[in-house]
Amino acid sequence: MRLSEQSAVRPRGGPTTSEALTRALEGFDKRVAGKVVVCLPDLYLDQLVTLPRWAETQKQLTSAALRGGGRIRSGGQRLVVGGNALNTARALASLGVPVRFAARTSKAALELAKREADGSGLDLSLVRTDGKASLTVALEMGGERTNVQLNDAGSLEGLRLEDLGEGVAAAIQGAAAVHVANWGQNVAGGTAFLAETAKLAKQAGALTFFDPSDLWGREKDTLGLIREVQASKGLDWFLVNEVELRELSRVLLLNAGGTSPCAHDDMQGQGREFTKRVPGGLAAHAARRAESWRAGKSEGAFDEEAALPLRTTGAGDVWNAAFIAATLAGTEPQVRLEFAQRLARAFVTTLGAPPSLAALRSP
Repeated sequence: MRLSEQSAVRPRGGPTTSEALTRALEGFDKRVAGKVVVCLPDLYLDQLVTLPRWAETQKQLTSAALRGGGRIRSGGQRLVVGGNALNTARALASLGVPVRFAARTSKAALELAKREADGSGLDLSLVRTDGKASLTVALEMGGERTNVQLNDAGSLEGLRLEDLGEGVAAAIQGAAAVHVANWGQNVAGGTAFLAETAKLAKQAGALTFFDPSDLWGREKDTLGLIREVQASKGLDWFLVNEVELRELSRVLLLNAGGTSPCAHDDMQGQGREFTKRVPGGLAAHAARRAESWRAGKSEGAFDEEAALPLRTTGAGDVWNAAFIAATLAGTEPQVRLEFAQRLARAFVTTLGAPPSLAALRSP
């Protein structure tokens, strides 16, 4: 089953929506109507591969390599269109938010994206097809669907805002919000791309959201990214998972002198310490908890039992889309976190298109 198919499996044993969230859903569509979000810049072709837990997968890989090559049977494979920015854009469209998506890719990748997004209302007119497709093989291992990815960044590597054409700048001028994703795969130009896009967005009065993606192994670049955000003050929100938050805070605090005051798994402490030193807000999500901070203080938190996932690839992007949509709708911080967490839960416990508001409104 492709992610674009509408005959989605319903969530398995999802929790009851709180009264506060139920009230927030009333008139949600009207509150986001006309508030255009520009999402950029990555579009990936993703091969999703289901495998056993890492210990068993490692054993099979080692055996195949030692005997000079061989096959490993997977639990299933799917070819889908993905990428942090495109996934977020599709999820926003499913929530009724008008979205314009910009990227540089190949003609074949765009055609597949058009088929996947058909009928969603997602505007793909800003996508350029004079580039090379970005490719991922995503290994989802074990019952927890631990996600390990093999990436070829394609035209995303070294991408500059000007490479996307003049239409993107015009789109940003008319946007209520701009979401930049996947700094982690634009090694040569990610920080400059974010800085230029955020500057243009703030000049237009748009909110700015940023999902850096995987930061691992790039401490010097990560520190440079943080210093750029500190200096420019052009970013309204960092949107991260718990691993990305851990690395951001580790790099910042260790380079500030001394040792980090936060334990490895202290998401609350990491969020407080990071936002004491970096302007703007930060929202982090994990399987069991979501929390947001600004100026060293928690704005709200939401806890729930983790779901048994049918998939994990793209869950963080759905969370980001829900957070952005709820921000544009003027939802209170605590409810905004519940909204994002519940939508991500609905996504990982179903197969099909990103969830709509009906996933939370239905009994």
